[in-house]
Formats: sequence, structure tokens, C-alpha cells
Amino acid sequence: MRRYALLLVLPLGVLSCSGDTTVDESTVIRGHVFDVETMEDLADVKITSMPRLAMATSDANGAFELTDARFATLYLLRVEREGYVTATVNVTPSVRDEEAIEVPLALVKICEPGVTRCLAGGGLEGVETCGARGGAWALSACATDEVCDPSSTRCSAAYPLTVQSPSGGVVRSQPAGILCGVSCERSYVAGTSVTLTASPLGAGSFSGWTGDCAASGVTPTCTITMDQARNVGATFADFSLTVQKNGAGVVTSEPAGIDCGDTCTSTFDEGTSVTLTAVATAPAVFESWGGDCAGTAPTCAVTIDGTKSAVARFAVPTFPLDVTRAGTGAGIVTSSPAGIDCGADCAEDFPIDTMVTLTAEPANGSTFEGFGGACAGATCTVTMDQARSVVATFDGVAHPLTVTTGGTGTGVISSSPSGIDCGATCTATYGPGTVVTLTAMTSPTSVFAGWTGDCAAAGTTTICDVTMDMPRSVGADFDLVAVPFAVTVTGPGRVTSSPAGIDCPGDCDEPFNPGTMVTLTATPDPSSGLGGWFDACAGAGNGPTCVVTVGAGVTATADFRPLYALPLAADAMCTALYHFDGAQPYTSVCGGGGPAMVVGTYTPAASRNSFLVDALDAGGASEEAWIDTVAPGPVPPNATVELTLRKDGAAFDARPRAVVYTDFDTTDPTRRGFSLVVANNGMLIAQTRNAAGQTTTASSAVGRIVDGVWYHVAATMSDTNGLALFVDGAEVTRVAGAPSWTASSSTAWVGAAREGSGAIHRFNGAVDEVRVSNGVRY
Repeated sequence: MRRYALLLVLPLGVLSCSGDTTVDESTVIRGHVFDVETMEDLADVKITSMPRLAMATSDANGAFELTDARFATLYLLRVEREGYVTATVNVTPSVRDEEAIEVPLALVKICEPGVTRCLAGGGLEGVETCGARGGAWALSACATDEVCDPSSTRCSAAYPLTVQSPSGGVVRSQPAGILCGVSCERSYVAGTSVTLTASPLGAGSFSGWTGDCAASGVTPTCTITMDQARNVGATFADFSLTVQKNGAGVVTSEPAGIDCGDTCTSTFDEGTSVTLTAVATAPAVFESWGGDCAGTAPTCAVTIDGTKSAVARFAVPTFPLDVTRAGTGAGIVTSSPAGIDCGADCAEDFPIDTMVTLTAEPANGSTFEGFGGACAGATCTVTMDQARSVVATFDGVAHPLTVTTGGTGTGVISSSPSGIDCGATCTATYGPGTVVTLTAMTSPTSVFAGWTGDCAAAGTTTICDVTMDMPRSVGADFDLVAVPFAVTVTGPGRVTSSPAGIDCPGDCDEPFNPGTMVTLTATPDPSSGLGGWFDACAGAGNGPTCVVTVGAGVTATADFRPLYALPLAADAMCTALYHFDGAQPYTSVCGGGGPAMVVGTYTPAASRNSFLVDALDAGGASEEAWIDTVAPGPVPPNATVELTLRKDGAAFDARPRAVVYTDFDTTDPTRRGFSLVVANNGMLIAQTRNAAGQTTTASSAVGRIVDGVWYHVAATMSDTNGLALFVDGAEVTRVAGAPSWTASSSTAWVGAAREGSGAIHRFNGAVDEVRVSNGVRY
């Protein structure tokens, strides 16, 4: 069982991190979920996130993982399990968490309001009461001379019972509380009758009670009444040492006691060092010790600090005898003592100096021609004082056996006697009358479909016997076994397959033959995109298709996300990207560009790799800062401007609203261009103006933007769909018809509007990545 430091206040906990990287990098959020009271790991806990990641469920060890979490992105984790109070946790991965960010999650078990229980342990005694909301226990500690009475769940007067920690046994109590030597002291409610039971360890025995149980003598139980403080002692006898022998030999001990053969168990005083000596009986030799002894030396020292056991292993050396049959005939060779039966068993190990007699019996139609190798002539007896090899030759007319394999699957056919190993060797000759056993072995992706030819009668059994009284021909068929292939879809989109079978969500599982090449196609929902492929498709990145070779355990995952949560690629829709890090703002025009122009004092924000548009210096004075992007505004007639912001209060300079992005040239009398502002009351406003001074304005409902909260906001300008505003990917307002606007020739500003040589409508808050596209993305 794991233990963790408690990092959260439940049910709501906050964990934040910061780093220095771009928002399109990712890491893994992982950790363990545990019960805050018992510190036990919790399985089957559901963890979801916003912005959405693939949902996770904790395993049997309480572990979970949320993959592809973006750096500098605030995630709200929701932690749910039946019987526990739901918790939420804020997590913001940073570049320091490149491998993973570890997040321990603690849950509080729901209890029945008003229920009481006793708490004991860790030096605490008291009564716990479940709170009105059922999610926490409140402790009322008992006085130093009291304990909680389980029968009434109230603190009552108590007396301590102390047991002197024994050696060689344990003492338990009823009611529970004493388990000595682990827990040797417990206070009980005055008048409680407590029964103590003494149990020896191993082969030891109980010797008797002392203290307040002395009158019970050697009886293993003692009952006392807790009408005052009590003190009890228990004593136990010596420990035993047991020796087990494997093989022929003798084990003795010093000091005496063990003489095994005859005496294999003896008791010794605690702390005694006993040396065991093993002596093998010829022709056996001593091999090794086991149990509380180890090694291959014939002696072993054991310290008697508890019940001990040792194993002495003896073995007789053996040598192998191998028999080979030769010639064109057939027959068998057997041995005395038994072991060789060749045919089937042509090799055996025999003890040293064993005399082995081999006998050859030819099959019908064959003759035995004699022994060779370690023997010569018609008879053979060998002494096994070394490894031996013998050849038995039979003559006769040999018949061919031919095996063929077929079907869609794969497998191997082997034979006994040897000769057939098909795949590789599919034809062999055998003497007349030889019974050849063929065995079919399938590959992991196939099944045996059955025999044909001279084994047709064996059907689908994997073994067939063929008598070689004539040439024989056998067929064996194997079929492929389809394996399951599963696709997981997260987010708003669909995945289909070719060959057909997968249409997920809906039909996400389909069996295919192993080795099948399956092409998966990802189709995002409107206003969404493919964030990436995972599992077997990980190498496909965020391309629209992935090719998978189906096999056991192969799966694929497609992760779809809202467009605003996807990085803006350097493609035809990209006009400019503005990043902010701890050193300076950076302008990237579709993969190119350089540092932007900072007006005033640039101050990095404390999180999300963003910057504070306006900050206060150490004296409380305003430090003005905004960004001249050194890049022109969006390109008509269609464009998207999007950014992530956090409003920290009203606009500076007592203005009713603040500019977060603009390409208005306020020194131009027509003030043509585009501006995105946030009013002090939270209203989000987008405005376009053309060279004739005509304007189009779209504004959200009051209260959409709340102080201290990060939002993704976007405005789209389209000659067909009008001027529209979006918050976190959801449309909040739209003005139909082509907007009245002409792109400004000036550069765009972030965090303020241009007013002559100065700035107005300065934004009070922080701004994250700004992205401009020459097309409508929402």
C-alpha cells in the first residue's frame, strides 16, 4: 500500500505550475488516487478534464494518466467515484514537466450526517462525528484518562493495560487492542473484562504469566478486570531447528542435537549459533543448502533467534546414454534398467557406474544387423562411468512419407521417429512397419483445420499415427484466427476503416485476420480538428489517415479537439502568430519573423507563458506596457483574430473599456481597420471600419468575461457570414451581412490602442498567444 503527501484541500484542490515554452508542446498528467482517511489506493476512479483530454480511470493501484496535456494550459480535473465526495483540481503543466507532471488526488468517503464512531490509534482517542454534508468527520478528543466506549461511542473513564513485550511468542487481547510484540499497551473502559491469550512462535512453548496474570500460571489464557491500571508479563520456551535431507547423506550439529538420519529436529537456547555439517554417502555428493542455510560449502552456521529450518541436498552424478537407429529397416531398442525405449525415448541419464544392457528388436520385414559406437556385435552392455553413444542398425525396404501443408494459416508438422519437420523437411523414409506419429503445431495466429490423405480419419485432432507398410501421403490444413481490433475516438469526430468494419463512435471494434493492413480515416466535426493519432497510429501525427497492421493487442486512438484548442499551422490560413515568454514578446509570421516592439516596461505574467499588459512597480505606480507587433492587420475580405486573455480589473486611465487587439490607425481620420475590446462590465466587443468611416459592431452579453479567469476569444470577419464573436469556441453573437471595413495600413497593437504618439484604452490583465488567420476558422 502506497502513502502520499496530501497536497489538496477537498473537495476543491488547486495545484498550479508555470514554465517557459510554447503552447503547442505537451506532457503527461499522471498520479495516484487514494482515500484521505485510510491512505489506501482507489481503483475505478473517473478522471475527466476541461479543456478535454482523453478520460482516464485509475487502475488497481490507484494509478492514472492523462496524455497529451499542453504546456502552459490550465486544466480543471474532475475526480469522481461512487461513495466519495467529487473533487476538482486545477493543474497547469510547465516545461519543467517535460516527461510528466505528478498529481496525487485524494478523495473523502461520504458518511451519514450525524453518525458517530470511535477513533483510536496514533496517540489519539476520541469520538468522530460525520458532518452535515456527509463528507468529513469532526474529532472530539477524549481526556487523557478516558477512551471511547464502542458500545456508546462516548468518552468514558479508562485504565491502562500494559503487557511486557515477550520473546518467542505473541500476546493478543479480547476485546482487541493488545497484539504484543507490536502493540503492548491499550487503555480500556473501567470495568471491562479483558482476556489475554499467549501463543508461542514455531516449535516453542508458553512458560507462564507474571504480574497481574501470575495466578493463571501456565494456562495460555488470562482474564482480568480493568478496575485499575494493570501490568502483565508472558514468557516462552526455546526455539527449534529442523533439518530436511534430499538424497543420501548425514547431517550433524555442533552443539549436539541434530543427527539426521535419526534426529532431524532439536531445540536450542535463543541466540545459540548452531553449525550444521553435511556428509554425503557414496556415490552421492553434497550439492547445496536450502531454507535458513545457503551455499555449497558442507558446513552452515544458523543463529537461533526464532524457529529455523535447513535443507541439505545430496545427488548421485549421472551420465547420458544416447541411442541412434541407422539403416533402411525399422525396429526398437530398449534398456535394462529401464529408461531407453527407442522409438520414442532414445536418450536417458543413468547414475555413475550403472551397467546398462540394450536389446534390439527389428520390425516385421526388417533385420537387426548389430550395434556400433560404445558397443559392437549383436549384444550390448555398457558401464556408465562416462557419457556413452550407441548405434543400432536395422536393414529392410524403406517407404517414403510425404507431408504437405495448406490453408490460410501457418503451422508445423513434426514426426516421431524424427525425419519430418514440415515447413522445412516434408519428406522422409522409414523402415517397413514403422509407426510414425505426426503432430500438428499451430502458430499463435492460426488454428488446425484438419488432416487429409492417409490421415483423413484423424479429423481435426492434432496427432495422427501412420503405419509405413507402403508409401504414404498426408495433408495438414491451418486457418488464420481473426483478432480483435479496437479504435478509440475522443472529442468531436469520427473514424472509419478500409476494409470496412470500423465506424466509430458506434462501431469501434472489428475482428480482422492478423497481418491485415487497415486504413483509418479521421473526419472531424465542424469547428473541430484532429489533434493527433495515438497507440498504433502514433506515427501518423495529425494527418487525416493512418495505416495499421492488425495483430494481437493492436489498438488505435484518434483525438479530436475544438479548433481553438489546436495549434495554428504555418499554412495558407496563417497570417501571424504572437508569442510571449519570460524574456520578450516574439512575432512569428507563419514560421518567420522576429522580436516584436515593446512599448513601455514588458512584464512576464506568472503563468501560461503570457505577459502583463499593465503592471505596477514597487512603489505602486503604473508601468505601462503594450505590444507593437511590427506586422500589418488581417487581410480582407475574410479573417479570424483569436487570443487567450485574463482580465484583472477595469481599464487603466479611467476608461470604460480596454483594447486587447487592434489595427485601427487612430491618427487616420477614417480610423479604418479592426479592434477587439473588453468593456469594464465584461462585455466583449468587435468593431470594423472602412475607409468611408462606416462601422460594424458585434458585442456579447454583459458578464461573459469575468475577472481572474482565462478565456479563449475569437472574432471572424466574412463577406458572407458577417462579423461574429466566440468565447471558448462557442458563438456568442453575430452581425449578419458583409461587415463594413477596410484593413488598416498600420501595424497591429496588443493591449492598447494607438493615440498619436501614446496609447489609450490600456488593458488591465494578461494576454497569451495571439493568432491571426486570413480565413474564417469558426
